Amino acid sequence: MLTESIEHRVIPLRLKIRRAILSSLLLLHVSSIFLNNLAWSPLIKSLYPYYYPYIQWTGQRQDWKMYKNPDHFDQQINYGFLLENGISKKIPVTFENSPRMLYFLEGLFSQGQEQEVMSYLEWKSNRIQKPHHLKSLVLQRSTRETPPPGILRKAQEYTLQKEYVLSFISSNSALQQDHKVSGAPP
Repeated sequence: MLTESIEHRVIPLRLKIRRAILSSLLLLHVSSIFLNNLAWSPLIKSLYPYYYPYIQWTGQRQDWKMYKNPDHFDQQINYGFLLENGISKKIPVTFENSPRMLYFLEGLFSQGQEQEVMSYLEWKSNRIQKPHHLKSLVLQRSTRETPPPGILRKAQEYTLQKEYVLSFISSNSALQQDHKVSGAPP
């Protein structure tokens, strides 16, 4: 009888410990996400080294921007290939990339870091299955205005916003030039 009462006390104690641990982990998780989305301040700066590794490790980085006006354009990112035999091809990046890769490509355009784009295009050129050697590889971002909610408009063409071009001298894939063309083509 005495052992039964001890066992009944031990089981609820174990359950309470498990609940406390689980509650603490959930609190840390939600707190980390919350802190990561607050505006930068001296308090956040002091806490940043403690919560940000967890955010990075779990892939929880997000921007809430609850009160930000939404973008009023639709964008399209494409690869353009020009082969030495003169064949050119344009492929949307959405067919072969994960959402994280699409965010990466979008970031290349929004941050305007030309050296990173050229490094990415060199990497991409080595991984493309192609019957002939590349003459140039292009990464383009085009946009078009989206209509306000509830209004249907005729289809609009995309306008070229930015373009990064990686050109090659010969079939050895030696880099001839790397330049960026900004804005719509003339």
